[in-house]
Amino acid sequence: MENVEMYHYVVPASAEKKIITQADAISELYAVFSELPVSDRKTEPVAGGAVTSFRFNLSDHTSYEIIYCAEAVKKGRLKLPAEQQDYFTSADIGGCWDGCAYEAVDTGESELPTYS
Repeated sequence: MENVEMYHYVVPASAEKKIITQADAISELYAVFSELPVSDRKTEPVAGGAVTSFRFNLSDHTSYEIIYCAEAVKKGRLKLPAEQQDYFTSADIGGCWDGCAYEAVDTGESELPTYS
């Protein structure tokens, strides 16, 4: 894996990005997602919730995206654009943003992972 781009916003126009490059930090993120409890539970979208998304840039120049939309404290929806799937999780994925010691920089809306 080359790096992980992490994005965070409530309003896409004010999105910020962190680029994780250290192998240990990338491994920690991978562990979060590999051990994550998910379900097919249906929920209603929540307006104004924070979004934390991830773009895993692989060594073969491809990428894999995961979008987390918070619905409550430590609860939200995981969206997997490549598979056109979304799941409910009771894990605090949004906390990854605060727990990441990399510098946050402003980013454009066009860079954000999307789910249509």
